[in-house]
Amino acid sequence: MAITDISAFAHLTSEDVENLAVELDGLRREIEESRGARDARYIRRTIAAQRALELSGRVLLAASTKRAAWWAGTVTLAVAKIIENMEIGHNVLHGQWDWMNDPEIHSSTWEWDMAGAAKHWRITHNVEHHKYTNILDLDDDVGYGLLRVTRDESWKIRNLFNIPSISCWQPALNGELPCSTWNFARSGRRRHARPPSSDCVSWFGRRPRSSSRTTWLSRRSPQYHPEPPTGPH
Repeated sequence: MAITDISAFAHLTSEDVENLAVELDGLRREIEESRGARDARYIRRTIAAQRALELSGRVLLAASTKRAAWWAGTVTLAVAKIIENMEIGHNVLHGQWDWMNDPEIHSSTWEWDMAGAAKHWRITHNVEHHKYTNILDLDDDVGYGLLRVTRDESWKIRNLFNIPSISCWQPALNGELPCSTWNFARSGRRRHARPPSSDCVSWFGRRPRSSSRTTWLSRRSPQYHPEPPTGPH
């Protein structure tokens, strides 16, 4: 449920907030002091395993005429995609591995294989979603402009298709939702500038028109610019 009646949930006192901040700072220091070569090996091995799975899945799909091999290839490719998006891409773009100063595994340079460009996701997810989690009109993840997921959003006739969208059209939605960065996630409330690249060209078959306004990133969050890696650490 998206949160609009914030006062009903904001029950922590100033002392509670301060104590929570101290605990979180302590947890962060503990984690930062414990990370090292073991963690670096983990992410590099995970990336290698993901790429091996993806290659294996594509080979199974392309090189065999047997249905069993197609199923195996589909499952293998699906697992590779899940690992790439959630365990690798999501965490790398969050800056989880920036401490390594690896030019390849860094939030400022990493790109993933999905419709939404990494540089746009870093804003809509890292900045907006995590800063304004589940707050209607501020968090684009609340329905992505396609689904009505809270009573605080005005009902529209297109919301009749919510249930079939979720149960029957999930594969199509999985492809469309990443594009919500500039097209879908507005719900009549906010219109984003089109990105200056062909991020969704694979879905719409043509290069998006250039925007005469300032770039999407600087307009949405000019203060968010991850530091580029300085070299292996």
